[in-house]
Amino acid sequence: MRTTSPVRYTQAAHWFFPAAAVYAALAIPLSMLAFFGHGLPAATISTHGAEMLFGFGLALIAGYLGGALRVRDAWILFGL
Repeated sequence: MRTTSPVRYTQAAHWFFPAAAVYAALAIPLSMLAFFGHGLPAATISTHGAEMLFGFGLALIAGYLGGALRVRDAWILFGL
């Protein structure tokens, strides 16, 4: 008789690709508004580059390299 429950796995791409799409859909218009003076101050081209590199780019890399993850581990990575 099995005393432990089976471990559930999920694909990292199922979590990180939609998150990257939502991030891109929100970050690009908001950074353009800030760049043209209608949003946050100190918005520059380098700020936009940092947003894309550390937000969008790393979400895509995590989706490709994550593979099959336990659901608990996927929540931990998604929360970072």
